[in-house]
Formats: sequence, structure tokens, C-alpha cells
Amino acid sequence: MLSKNKLYSTLGHWGVGAFVNKNLRTNEIAMETTANQTISSFDNICPYMDIARNITARFVNVSQPHERSEFHLLLNINYLRFFGEGKQNRFFRFYFETLPNYFDYLPFWKEEEKAIISKFTFSQDLRESLFRYDNEMLDIWIEMFSKQIRRKDPSFIQIALNDQAIKHTMNIIKTRTFKISLKGWKILHSKIDEVNENG
Repeated sequence: MLSKNKLYSTLGHWGVGAFVNKNLRTNEIAMETTANQTISSFDNICPYMDIARNITARFVNVSQPHERSEFHLLLNINYLRFFGEGKQNRFFRFYFETLPNYFDYLPFWKEEEKAIISKFTFSQDLRESLFRYDNEMLDIWIEMFSKQIRRKDPSFIQIALNDQAIKHTMNIIKTRTFKISLKGWKILHSKIDEVNENG
């Protein structure tokens, strides 16, 4: 629910949702969206995605697949949001304008909020895992990526890869995304002839 930067929607803060006229069973389709209303790590929205993929390819043995996907998705979201179609496309403009300012992702919560949660978690290990945000690979890749495109597009680095933009987008990625396979992405984008059974 996108509720005008409020945690809970009230009469004065409307949200976006789907209304249904019947009870839904588990796994029953309630709503469908088209491929052009999605953002994926497989997309090439950011014009420098080849550079990003070349960088992450060097770290296949020391990074996790989800880390590479998050980096690619971060670039796609931020390019779309600050430079691309997100400025003109009514759907994406509305999406970005109505994202909440608060952080759902626990490691980004304020210290007072973390202290409240800490009172209910007796295990030190659990508290540390809940509040830990240690993405060293992402920092390395952003630094390498920034060095390679600094001359080509310094505004992209200043606007889309500053600390606040990265933190805000990582909050979106950690709380508002779901996993999709490359095969699923190709089917969604009507590229069924490109689906490779072996891959």
C-alpha cells in the first residue's frame, strides 16, 4: 500500500490497492500486471548495464547471485527514477512519487526504533542478524562502476549513486521485490523462443 508517506492509511492519506469482489483462495490470481510495468535486474534500463555486468562477472566466485541481482536492479531503478522513463511514464512517475519516506528494512531503522525491537529479541545473534547491513560487494561494485562512467556521465553518479539514493533504493529492493528467474523474465516479456532448456 502506497499511503502518502504514512505507515498506515487514513481518510486523509489514501493508498493504492486492488479491490476484489469475492474471497480469494491461496495461490489464486487476484491481479495481473504487464511487463512494461515491472523493473528487473535482467532489464537494460540503465544504459551502462554492460559495464555493470562486466564488473560483477569478475566476482562470480566470491559473490552471491542475489548480490549481483541487487546491484543490477539498483542501477535500473535509479536510472529509471532519476533520468529515464520514470520522469515521463505516468505509471512509473506515480510509483516513485508515492514511495514512502520511512524505511521498512530493519537495518535502516532509527536507533530508537531498533531499541524497541531489541527489547523483544532475547538472542544477541538474532538482534545482530536483524539489524546488520553489511554489503561490502555492493560498495566495491559501485566504486568500480563510478570510476568507469565518471567521464561519460558524472550526473548519474552525483544523483543516482549518492549515499541517500542508494540507501533509499536498497530499502525498496529489500522490502518490495520478489525473485524471478531469467526464464520467467523471458516468458513475461514474450521472449519464449529465447528460453534455453539447459540454462
